[in-house]
Amino acid sequence: MNKLVYIGSGLDIVPLIILDHVTEFIYIDSRPCSEFGMDYYGDEKLYCKTFLNDLDFVLKNNNYILIVKSENYLEYTNYEKILKYYINTPFPEMINDEILDILKDSENLVLSGYDPNKKILEIMSNLKNIFINNHTVFDTYYKNFFQNKLEKNNSSFHYLNENNGDYNYFLMKETKTYLYWIKENILPRIKEYYNIISVKNLLYDKT
Repeated sequence: MNKLVYIGSGLDIVPLIILDHVTEFIYIDSRPCSEFGMDYYGDEKLYCKTFLNDLDFVLKNNNYILIVKSENYLEYTNYEKILKYYINTPFPEMINDEILDILKDSENLVLSGYDPNKKILEIMSNLKNIFINNHTVFDTYYKNFFQNKLEKNNSSFHYLNENNGDYNYFLMKETKTYLYWIKENILPRIKEYYNIISVKNLLYDKT
């Protein structure tokens, strides 16, 4: 199976919809227990109360059904693709051996919005392809960089900008504007709103 990893994925199932060559999607997020990784993990006041219902909503709207459910794991399928979602799982602090083995065996990584610890690049020894979008990678990197908020020692964005690496980069370019942050808009038809473009680096045409 062709596997893709997405850390800090939230409700973003765009890769699930538009990447036909991938059959197994590995999503990892600290939600609903925390929206901020290990920070405030377990703080009931910051528990994301609607996250699981919202996730189920967007997946059902895209013809996925829930087939496995446990405290920290959900599994959905549309019988062509499978989504394995590790919830309540901050990266890298709560990555267990099972997830570690999956990451080592995966060839594709999404970097979109959330900037995961660069350990992900060390763990994914078979990584070949990095998928980015035209909303969040460039803006997230530079906003944090110029505001001195970027932890350079741990940032995947910073590392890849300084060390391009032997990876293939692909831009999931939105060609039609839509309100992608509204869950009701995440429908199968959005596949028509994107092109997958090969680019030379993390910051694509902004360098």
